[in-house]
Amino acid sequence: MGTVLEMKKNLVRIGFLAAALTLAACGNDDRGDIGVQQFGVAAKAALQAQRAARSGPPPEPSRAELAAFKQPILEVSAPTGTLLLVPLSRRDGAVIWSTSTKQTVMLREDQIRATRGFGTADLMEATGPGAAQISAASKGYARSYTVLDGADQVVRRRLTCNATAAGSERIVIKGLAYDTRVIRENCEGDGFRVENQYWFDGPSSIRQSRQYAGDVIGYVTLRRIID
Repeated sequence: MGTVLEMKKNLVRIGFLAAALTLAACGNDDRGDIGVQQFGVAAKAALQAQRAARSGPPPEPSRAELAAFKQPILEVSAPTGTLLLVPLSRRDGAVIWSTSTKQTVMLREDQIRATRGFGTADLMEATGPGAAQISAASKGYARSYTVLDGADQVVRRRLTCNATAAGSERIVIKGLAYDTRVIRENCEGDGFRVENQYWFDGPSSIRQSRQYAGDVIGYVTLRRIID
């Protein structure tokens, strides 16, 4: 129970600057440590100024402020709050995004493949198609999710999925507009159902998505803020 409560505490970051303080202290090159440390210092100063003013929530950092740190930034939002993450490492074509508290989200072609650091809330493993197959609105492909049940036993759900084109939509992320194609994905199996949604800004590039991340966390929204 404690690990789930701790997960919720770590996810409750309703201010972007507060979330910035939990950015990972590593990147894909030598400048990662320095860049994130500078980001943390700037965020802390802004929060201190906000506390001094004693009015309203912390201001959101602008796109220009985020881009100045020269690292890709991923936003992950759940009903309990929002986190900002930076790349930690790459593994077999997947990118592991992390906070400084070692909470990680593994993405392959912008799709969630696993989470770590959230205790029993973790999605242990997920498998599925490539982004191009989803983009093509394919039918009858397989997806699976492996989670822990209440007794810490591994449960694997195998689903059959169908993707459907749902038109186009202009979305705005941190002040920048993207023209996207919307794909809805419905997956079912053994009485279990998952509904994911993807906003493609290229043939197989997912700019924004709403994806299932396990029974405890539920659905999260991912947005690529800085590439």
